[in-house]
Amino acid sequence: MDDPIRHIFQLLEKAGLSTDYDVTLSIIHSEKIVIHFVRVISSANWKDQADSFRPSKLGSGKKKIRIWEDQLVRSGPIVLSRLNSMIGLNKKVYARNTEVCKIEVETANRFLKENHLSEPAKAKHLYGLYQSNDLLALATFSRSCPVHREGIEYRSHELVRFCSQQNISVIGGLSKLIQHFVREHSPEDIMTYADREWSSGLGYLNLGFSYNDSTVPTTFWLSPGLDRYYDHQMSTYNKAQLVRKGWKKIENAGNLKLVKLFK
Repeated sequence: MDDPIRHIFQLLEKAGLSTDYDVTLSIIHSEKIVIHFVRVISSANWKDQADSFRPSKLGSGKKKIRIWEDQLVRSGPIVLSRLNSMIGLNKKVYARNTEVCKIEVETANRFLKENHLSEPAKAKHLYGLYQSNDLLALATFSRSCPVHREGIEYRSHELVRFCSQQNISVIGGLSKLIQHFVREHSPEDIMTYADREWSSGLGYLNLGFSYNDSTVPTTFWLSPGLDRYYDHQMSTYNKAQLVRKGWKKIENAGNLKLVKLFK
């Protein structure tokens, strides 16, 4: 069986990065990034590998991520594209050379399935960045809802999803999409979540967001066929029986919650 971690090493080598590999805990150290690779499929030691990961501190410029083996097997091109971006291998396009357009739900969902690790989520306002009719990036926003922050009510929207086309980084893309949304809808705040397995929130802090809270890790059940199910979806099943059948209970690292105020 092909060892999927070799694709990670190949990218690091392509970027000219020397590496040091901790075989037991499956940690790749390099000068630009530290990668915790959890061999949840192929190693009996996978729980120790998962537990060795500590998310980056808020706003840290030191890149530290956790990649799960099932994600690399099921969604390899998306995972490797995100890694490409972090180590500087993506093709760069400047947002000033793109145009913001509203997009249809079907277009957004198709793009998200091709380029985002998470499933498409319901959103009200959908915008894409186009260059010569090619959709390079998108951002989706929720409808507004009242939220109280320190005794003040804000008309709040959530930035639900943002992603770029595989192996492309749109420099200034998220900023341009947010600015367009603000001009059209005048939100009093925008909140979003950053995945702590991939992000310290630094990119959002640089866009004027502030730390608000952290969510607890989410529990999933990983099937032998490498499908992930939320814990609540498996509430009627006998968990001990699932484990005997090869299912594995895993947890992500939770999210950072960030908010940008306009009021």
